[in-house]
Amino acid sequence: MRNMATFKKYETGHAHGVVIDVGGYLAAGHLCRQVEKIVSTLDTSAIEANYSGLGQNGLHPKLMLSVIFYGYMEGIRSGRKLSQACAENLPFIYLSKAYRPKKSCINDFRKQYYPHFSSLFVQVLKKCGEAGLVDASLSIVDGSKIEANSSKRRTKTKEQFEKWQRHLLEDIAALEKEALDEQAKKK
Repeated sequence: MRNMATFKKYETGHAHGVVIDVGGYLAAGHLCRQVEKIVSTLDTSAIEANYSGLGQNGLHPKLMLSVIFYGYMEGIRSGRKLSQACAENLPFIYLSKAYRPKKSCINDFRKQYYPHFSSLFVQVLKKCGEAGLVDASLSIVDGSKIEANSSKRRTKTKEQFEKWQRHLLEDIAALEKEALDEQAKKK
C-alpha cells in the first residue's frame, strides 16, 4: 500500500511562476478600488500631452496618480516608501498593475507634474466626499485613518464644507511646498 501525500507541494529556494489575480484578494469596496475608479474619471490630458512617442513607454499618469493619491490617503508620501509598497503591499500592487515603479520614477512624476496636483487632488477629495469615503471634517493627508464605509446619508452644512475645503487647500499647499523643498535640496 502506497502512502498518500500529507502536504501540498512545498519547495524553497526555487522561483515559482505563480500567476495571481491580485484583485481577487481585495474586497469589492476596498478604498484602493474606489480611488482607482475616481482617478480614472479625471481629465489628465494636460499631463498626457507632455509624453513623447519616442523611447520606452512610460507608466500611465492615471496609474501614477492612483498610487500617489492612495498613498496620501494611507499616510505614505515618500517616493521610496511608495515604491516599496508597490512591491509588497497588495492594494498598491493592484493600483500599480504590478509594474513596481522605482522611487525615482514616482519622485520625477511628482516633480514634473506637481502644478497639476492641486486641482486633481481637490477633484479626488470632492469625489471621495460625494461617495461617502471621507468625512468632510477630516484631512486625508495628515495620516488620519478613514473608514471606507462611512454613512452616505451624513450631510454637512455649507460652513462645515467650506472649512473642510480651506483645510484641504492648506494641506495641498504644504505638500507642494514639501515637493519644492525636496527639489531644491537635490540641486
